[in-house]
Amino acid sequence: MTTHTTHVALATLALVASTLLAPLAASASTSPITSRALAGTDSMAWNAFGSEYASVANPSSAHSAQGNLITLSGPTGNFLVLKQANSWGGGLGEGSYANSHGPLTINFASPVQDAGTQIESDSRGLFLGTITAYDASHTDLGSYSYSGVAASSYDNSDIFVGLHSDSANIASLTIGLNGDVDFAINALSFTGTAVPEPASLSLLALCGAALLGRHRKG
Repeated sequence: MTTHTTHVALATLALVASTLLAPLAASASTSPITSRALAGTDSMAWNAFGSEYASVANPSSAHSAQGNLITLSGPTGNFLVLKQANSWGGGLGEGSYANSHGPLTINFASPVQDAGTQIESDSRGLFLGTITAYDASHTDLGSYSYSGVAASSYDNSDIFVGLHSDSANIASLTIGLNGDVDFAINALSFTGTAVPEPASLSLLALCGAALLGRHRKG
């Protein structure tokens, strides 16, 4: 194999590698998710940012259960970490909650494919919860709104606001309510960045070994 041919072959291998390993383009479509069971196996519990009643700096970062770095930010002020039936009375499930005035922005260090959380207004009655997803270039991937009722029910009945993308390209979310009211969300559930299948990685390794072997013989 000539030097020129080897360079072309290695360039082709690099192109194959980038195709297998890089995230998909941001042309993915999205669809709504209304159940935590569909939102993935990783999670972000807000007590990672502090204990109950803690005032959390805006912005702040912490790692999810599976190691994704999550950054929480908002338009103004700090956040509060609250807990159902104690510092928060409503219909959220058990756990810790992030309380905010104005939409929350959640950034993922590693883009995800599915994400969602329960949400409840601090004002009793009807409310509209909205979740919007963006890719790494802040292109809007989709926005979905869900109607809910805030009540002192303590029964895990609050609405789940979530969405699914057909590739792991969700780099950030905004979550909030209609109107100028405080609200809380409980644990964020999501699916992490897709990992290449073992068969694809094995094929890539074999191709690389074959090309290097031919190069040495040349």
